[in-house]
Amino acid sequence: MSNKPFFYQDPFPLKKDDTEYYLLTSEHVSVAEFEGQEILKVAPEALTLLARQAFHDASFMLRPAHQQQVADILRDPQASENDKYVALQFLRNSDIAAKGVLPTCQDTGTNLPAQIDLPVLTCRRRSISTASMAMNINSSVSLKAADRRIKPTSIRRQKRF
Repeated sequence: MSNKPFFYQDPFPLKKDDTEYYLLTSEHVSVAEFEGQEILKVAPEALTLLARQAFHDASFMLRPAHQQQVADILRDPQASENDKYVALQFLRNSDIAAKGVLPTCQDTGTNLPAQIDLPVLTCRRRSISTASMAMNINSSVSLKAADRRIKPTSIRRQKRF
């Protein structure tokens, strides 16, 4: 048991984002003009493609910076043997996941929350409902779940207070 005094640390502090992002595709999106303003047009296929890849990446890949934080525990002189054991098992688990064998969250599944607050227009210039967008996202989730290495999940509209 650690004798260090407790101090609160914000679990999600705002700081510079050094994440290395990648371009999935430049297809299915374009810029158009609507009522004198530029808007981003996103085809439904883009949502399916993005959700499918996001589900894969969230299930099998972890950011290098996060992995480094876990690895640092192994060299931390103040870390307990239990801390080091858990960190090592986590790194082993993420190594297996990165090879596409089993997902990182093998026991709990992966939750992909989505929230859309802006009005969204389809390419037919009609408003698209959140349910319709969820259908496109769910179709990609179903495809990934058919893989059997990933637990199925669903997207549902959350009530607002």
